Amino acid sequence: MKVGKSAALVLVFFLFTASSCITPRKLDKKISGYYGNTIPDKGRKSDFINFHYENSIPDTRLSSSAKTRNKVVPALFYWKWDLAQTATLNSMMPISNFTSSFVTEANARKLKEKLNGATIDITIKTNPGDFHVRDQGWLVYLVLAYIGKDKFYIDPVHEQFSVGYTVNYPSGEKKSGNLSAENINMKKSPRFFQSFKGMVSEYLAACDANIKLMAKDLAGQLYAELVKE
Repeated sequence: MKVGKSAALVLVFFLFTASSCITPRKLDKKISGYYGNTIPDKGRKSDFINFHYENSIPDTRLSSSAKTRNKVVPALFYWKWDLAQTATLNSMMPISNFTSSFVTEANARKLKEKLNGATIDITIKTNPGDFHVRDQGWLVYLVLAYIGKDKFYIDPVHEQFSVGYTVNYPSGEKKSGNLSAENINMKKSPRFFQSFKGMVSEYLAACDANIKLMAKDLAGQLYAELVKE
């Protein structure tokens, strides 16, 4: 897009001011605020499904964010930047939404009755809630005007939501496998005049809802693998 000199200066000033203000610590604070500074419990319990998770951060932390890219090319007539932070969420965040939907779908399909006393261990391996905050753009000064483009958005870290399962049959036999569903969390850019806090909260709210849909998909896959009709 082509903009006037003054507007372009405002764009550059806003870009680097906003980017520098969004530190990993502040990003973690916004995530913590969205979840009420509380790590949820394991959600819905089941008498034949046990849920586990592989946590990549300390169990006592809601998230752990870090700068994963900080590339800026400043020049007299040309600027280019590629900035990114990665937010890793406590795996308890998705599991609290996952269990409710997974158990509901399993019960709706009467999976317990069809397994004849077997129990199931489900382990979440990838956290679909992990996300990047990205800022990519360029700006060229053409003496009397500027040409530039900026992309500021959130997108998911993982393309797949993966879980492992082990079925424990009364006979002592075990059956293990892996399931995966496409991570349906979508890239999100800020709406007009939307704050960064609002963008993060909106993304996490959509993520919570999407995890329930992915859990239903994974429960259906498990049923198809274990029940032969």
